[in-house]
Amino acid sequence: MPRGLPKAVKKCLEKSVDSALLAVETYNKPAVKFKSGGYIVLMVISWTSLFHVIFFKQKKKPFYKTNNRFNKKDGDFCYWELSTCLKEYFKADTNNPIRKNLDFFIPLRNMIEHKSIPEIDSDIFAECQSLLLNYDKIMEKEFGEEYCLRECLSFALQFYPSSKSLNNAVVANPTTKPIVDFIKTYRSAISTDILNSGEYSFKAFLTQVENSQPVARNYLNFFVNSANARAITWSDAGACAVAALLGDFAGFAYGSTASVWSISAMKTAFKSIAKKALGPVGVAIAVAEFGICLTGVYLS
Repeated sequence: MPRGLPKAVKKCLEKSVDSALLAVETYNKPAVKFKSGGYIVLMVISWTSLFHVIFFKQKKKPFYKTNNRFNKKDGDFCYWELSTCLKEYFKADTNNPIRKNLDFFIPLRNMIEHKSIPEIDSDIFAECQSLLLNYDKIMEKEFGEEYCLRECLSFALQFYPSSKSLNNAVVANPTTKPIVDFIKTYRSAISTDILNSGEYSFKAFLTQVENSQPVARNYLNFFVNSANARAITWSDAGACAVAALLGDFAGFAYGSTASVWSISAMKTAFKSIAKKALGPVGVAIAVAEFGICLTGVYLS
């Protein structure tokens, strides 16, 4: 733990880290059905504790006041909730993607605390992933890399993601409708720039690497070493377009005389096609997923 902090504050930071680790452990347990629910509750605790430690480090007391006197309940101070912490930490920066990600989970946490709704797990996975990555980012910024969770976490084993949508969730479990309505309303209310930001919603493309490639034995190098990149063909783009849009990108490809294009050029072409089939939010999501897919191919 960082030097110079009082013992009670260090304990608070330990609690934050432990809560985050328990959240990841809960989410990655295959037999657990209260997956997203348990993860979100524990991550809200973790984030709240982290902000409290940050404020203590800044010589601020994160307690509620009434008439300039700190409030107490059952003999202890009334600590700021996460929503109050966000206002104090981000100030006027209301469109910060990290803040928007946390703002998404505060009401969601309250809605799912007393319910089990595994039907929405796959749909909110990207926001859940950003919730964890952002935690490490703020931890490193405030206390240094040595306290980051990534030093003790690796990749979880994965199956292909579920194809179930939020609409499927409502059909399977009608009690999820208020939660599904909240998710749709929240996403539609934020800008496309924030929606596409990895700090709000992290999307990744899982692809197989041949064992003959040296990089396959070191997944860390795979993600950071662009020397392993290759050119992208129209065949690659067509596969990614189907994955992102479920449309026919191949027809557009045949109209081009180029055999190899850049990621930027392909994303521009794909966006013009997507606009014909999707609304502005749908286009943003589809283009983001298309770009992530191409990046996965590029590094394969």
